[in-house]
Amino acid sequence: MRRQLDPKIFPNSEYIQSSNKNEEKIALQNKKIDFKTEQLDFAQQEQAHTQSLRDRISDLKDNQEKEKTKMLIQALVEKMQVLEMKFAKLAEPVLENQKNLRDKMISLEQRVSDRSIVDNRTQALIDRHQIIVRQFEQDMQKMRSLIEEKEMQNAYLNNVLRDARQEIERLKKL
Repeated sequence: MRRQLDPKIFPNSEYIQSSNKNEEKIALQNKKIDFKTEQLDFAQQEQAHTQSLRDRISDLKDNQEKEKTKMLIQALVEKMQVLEMKFAKLAEPVLENQKNLRDKMISLEQRVSDRSIVDNRTQALIDRHQIIVRQFEQDMQKMRSLIEEKEMQNAYLNNVLRDARQEIERLKKL
């Protein structure tokens, strides 16, 4: 530690004046350090204040975004409800037409089924008719052959009868 002279005892001493100057310099440096410390503290406070303001702005933005999101969701929900109502209105005639079409299809299937049954019956009648016609043709063929046979017999008998008549006439002339 340095020794200092008491200024009361040595008021005009150079050493005291130089030490006063040193003390003033030290005090000035301390003031500068204090000022810099204050500036640093102020800067830190400002930085903290700025950060808190940024956080608040971010929170406000988040809240605004949440509010916007809620509003958009609400608007979308309302639009969806409107669309659902429109869809229900549009779907009602479609469903009615679909029901009518289904009923007509069932009716048409029933008619096709009935027609198929009628077609099967008609085909069975046609088949029976063809069988009868074939049998008739066979019977006609048999009849033709019998008629031909009978005609041949008849022709033969006519020839025999003519010959017999000629013979009788010849005998009568004799």
